[in-house]
Amino acid sequence: MKLLKKRIILIVFIFFSIAPLNLMSQSQGVVADIQTRLPIAYVNIYTQKGENTLGAMSNDKGHFSIAFPFQSLSFSHINYERKEVLKANLSDTLFLTPTSVILSEITIRNKEPRWISRILNEVVKQKNKNYRASPKQPTYQYETSTLTDSTGYAFASNGVLQMPVRLDNTNYFIDAQHNVIRYKDKTAGVDFTNLKTMLYVDFMSYFDPKFLRNNVFTQNGLYKPSNRLLVQLMFHENNRDGNHGYIVVDTLHKVIVESEHVTDTEYNFKNNTTLFYKVFAPRLGMKYDVWVTRNHATYSRWGGSYYLSESTYKFSRKKSVKNKQRESHTFTSSEARLTMSDGGTALKTKWIPLQKPYYLLTIRTKQMQREEAALDKVQVVYEGFK
Repeated sequence: MKLLKKRIILIVFIFFSIAPLNLMSQSQGVVADIQTRLPIAYVNIYTQKGENTLGAMSNDKGHFSIAFPFQSLSFSHINYERKEVLKANLSDTLFLTPTSVILSEITIRNKEPRWISRILNEVVKQKNKNYRASPKQPTYQYETSTLTDSTGYAFASNGVLQMPVRLDNTNYFIDAQHNVIRYKDKTAGVDFTNLKTMLYVDFMSYFDPKFLRNNVFTQNGLYKPSNRLLVQLMFHENNRDGNHGYIVVDTLHKVIVESEHVTDTEYNFKNNTTLFYKVFAPRLGMKYDVWVTRNHATYSRWGGSYYLSESTYKFSRKKSVKNKQRESHTFTSSEARLTMSDGGTALKTKWIPLQKPYYLLTIRTKQMQREEAALDKVQVVYEGFK
C-alpha cells in the first residue's frame, strides 16, 4: 500500500511539474494584416532569454506555433510595424499594421495586350542607356537582421558607395563609415550579404528579353497615380504563379521606376545555389522545404540616368536534414532595407571592393578572399540584440 501511495505521489508531482512548462511553451495562433484581415506569411517571432534569443516563424498561411517558454513575444516583418505582446495578452489572431503597400494575390491570366509588349521591349532596349549610365557615389543606409531558432542578429551600416556604370560589369566599392552589430556578444562579424544581393541582383539586372518571354504581364486597372504616365503591370511566370510581382512603368521615358518580385522555393534553388550544393545536398539528405524571397526596389533619376535608390529584401527559408537516425528542421529568416541618396563624400582614400554574392561567382580567387577579409575588418560598435 505504501508503495502504491508513493507511486501516486510521484506521478502527481511529475504532472504538476511538467504541466506549467507545457502551458508556457505551447502557444498557437495566426498573424494577420489589420487592414485586409489576410494572414501574413513568414513573420519573425522571438523572445529574449537572458542574452540568448529563441525564435520561430509563421508559415505561408500566417500560422505560428511556439514551442519554447516566454513571457513576451516580438512580432517582426519588413513590411509591418514591430509589435511586442505579453503572454497574458496573446490571442488566437494577432494583427500587425503595414508600413507599405503589400502586393495582393495574383490572378493568373495568359493573355497579354500588345501595347504592353511594345512598351516593355522598349524598356529593355533602352536599359543600358537609362540605368547607371555614369558612375555615382551615393550615401547609403543599410540595415539587416537575421533570426533563427536560437539566435538573433542585426547589423546597421552607413557610408558611401561607388556605383559602376552598368555596362562595365565591375564591382561596387564601399566606404563603410559607421557600423553597429547587435548580438549577444562580440563574436559576430559584419554582414553585407543582403546588401550585395540588393545591389547586384536588383530587378533591372535580370529584366531582359528572356524575362519577358517567361512572364505574362497585365495592367492593374485599380492603380490610379497622380502622374497619368505611370502604369502598374502585374506579372507572373508562364503557367505558374510561384514567381510573381509588379512593375510601375513610366510610359513616356520607357523606364521602370518601381518593382516587386516574389520568388518561390523552386526558383531560388535553381538560381541562387551553387553547383556544389545542387549536386551534394541531396546526397547528404539536405533539402530546402521553404525558400521564398520578396524584393522591392525603387529607382530615382539622378542627373540624366536612373539609379536604385531604395530597396527592401526578405528571405524566409526552412531546411531539413535527414539521416538514418533522425530528421531535423531549422529555419532562417532575414530582412534588409537599403536607402541611398545622390551626392556622397568618401572619408577614405582606399575603397573596399564589395564582392558579388557567392552564388554568382564561378571562382573565388585569393585576391577576392583578401578583399572580403578587408571588408570584415571595418570598425564596428557592439550592442545587445533587441
